[in-house]
Amino acid sequence: MNSKALKTNLLLIFFAYCSTWALPYAMESGDSALRFSNHILSLVCLIAISFFFIKTWPKLNKRILTVSLIFGAVFACMLIFGSQLALNDSIKWTSPLTWLSITAFAPFMAALLANILIYYDKFLLFLQKADTRITRIFKTEKLLFLCLWGIFFFVWFIGLLAAFPGIYAYDSIFQVNYVQTSQMSAHHPVLHTYWLYGCIHLGQTVFKSAETGLLIYSLTQMLLLSGILAYILKKLWDRLPKIVILFFACCFAFLPYNILFSFSATKDVIFSGIFALLILKTYERIKSPEIYFKSFRKQADYVFWLFLLCAFRNNGIYAICFMVPFLLFFFRRYWKQTAFSIFALFLLWGLYTGPVYSALHIEKGSSAEMLSVPMQQMARSLMTVPERFTQEEREQIAEYIPDYEKYSSKISDYIKDTFNAEKFNEDKAAFIKLWIVCGLKAPDVYLDAWCSISSGNWYPCEDYPLPDAWHPYIMYDNYTPDDGYGADYLWIERSSYIPALSYLLRGFALSGAHQYFPAVSMFFSPGIGFWVLLVGVAICINKKSYRAFVPFSLMFGLWVTMMLGPIALLRYTYPLMLSVPVVMAICRETNAKYNDYNL
Repeated sequence: MNSKALKTNLLLIFFAYCSTWALPYAMESGDSALRFSNHILSLVCLIAISFFFIKTWPKLNKRILTVSLIFGAVFACMLIFGSQLALNDSIKWTSPLTWLSITAFAPFMAALLANILIYYDKFLLFLQKADTRITRIFKTEKLLFLCLWGIFFFVWFIGLLAAFPGIYAYDSIFQVNYVQTSQMSAHHPVLHTYWLYGCIHLGQTVFKSAETGLLIYSLTQMLLLSGILAYILKKLWDRLPKIVILFFACCFAFLPYNILFSFSATKDVIFSGIFALLILKTYERIKSPEIYFKSFRKQADYVFWLFLLCAFRNNGIYAICFMVPFLLFFFRRYWKQTAFSIFALFLLWGLYTGPVYSALHIEKGSSAEMLSVPMQQMARSLMTVPERFTQEEREQIAEYIPDYEKYSSKISDYIKDTFNAEKFNEDKAAFIKLWIVCGLKAPDVYLDAWCSISSGNWYPCEDYPLPDAWHPYIMYDNYTPDDGYGADYLWIERSSYIPALSYLLRGFALSGAHQYFPAVSMFFSPGIGFWVLLVGVAICINKKSYRAFVPFSLMFGLWVTMMLGPIALLRYTYPLMLSVPVVMAICRETNAKYNDYNL
């Protein structure tokens, strides 16, 4: 070994030592780091990480090193910040130890990412060796689609028998009540509300049973979602190794949250399927733009699915707005067609939320929902550092947020339900001014409040159920009169036909027992979808596949809306999780035509 190699290896061992030292600070050990540093396992980790660094270093080029270090630092930040929030419900922004641990741990995360960048295509190529055998089973894509559709539906139907006739929870009880009391609100997606109520009303009218109505809803949702997921995997059949497609097919069919969501009466389910389908369609659009833009039918189809995305969740339009600049830039050669499609979408959305809403007497949703983060920030500031504000500012905050003392860091429901929307609507500028003024006086508290309520969206190690939040990992039990709602609400009884399976599904949904299984737990983490997105962006930057930013921008735009939400839950990040196979396909593209971003 020459002197240069020796110096390099010694430097890598030093970085490995730094990463070993920082490891407990990324694992919610905090002040108990001594338990690791004074443990024999710390020596094992040091040796393993040193070997890992020394083996990785010769394979790096300048581009991989740069991309890995940048994204490695981002991942290290998320782990250190998330760990501190889990321990103390706050981040030590001004502590040198915080930034030192991030700096020390970033090389380890960078090395992990670098190996993904180096071996991603090679690993998929290795898996592709089994393609010939699998192709013998599924000789045509049509057969594959029908088999997957049937398998998904059949497996989910067994779960439905256990929770018969479906999960009547989340916002479903309120949506049905909107129609029953003729007080329709756009607070929840109108299309989904009428679909849910229509199925239940059909059951009550024809079969004299609301339970049968919910069963109709469950079956139709299962058919739609299973069809969408089967279609996505069929379209990716020639773009990923067949064994990877079958792996995702098993995940879609058998992972408990997919089973439970398939018959949960919540707007997020079909929205998630449509979102994953749109990521696929956007991917196909950037792969063959010359084919897409020559077909009016394909453009109309794309606008139709974009509109459905907005119709099934109100934040869909904001995610699309985030994608619009990327569409216009990367498809500037087809700017007229692109601009027309965007115009058609916003025209449809304007007509839908304008004349159609008016004709149906639909009221606008509450302002409180989109102000969850500002309310959390102001309430937390008033609770923890009231001395930083004047008496007038404290009174103003209390006037807007009467229940600020009920502040809970992981959910805004306790304070947003009594938000003074009337005062806010009278003078929105006054509220914004107060929010900014208070934020300048308590920026650290504002950051803590935002990071704490949103941590599940970016910290994959978040524990569920969330502390002080009444939401479980997944809602399983149907609403009953004992829950304290009015007598005018519709109740639906459950009759399980497979009690043992119902017991297992309920335990999974409420307890979060999956978190005790190392590595496997990441398949169930709400935050893992965002990590996959970031890894995908890193791979495409490394490959100079810049057009991938178009579908990725839609995913990132949705994630931004989640960061402004009232709580971080699996059902909100579900669209990103269903999009993972499409992300993998996008990252595999390497042809020169795809990399040409001067469209």
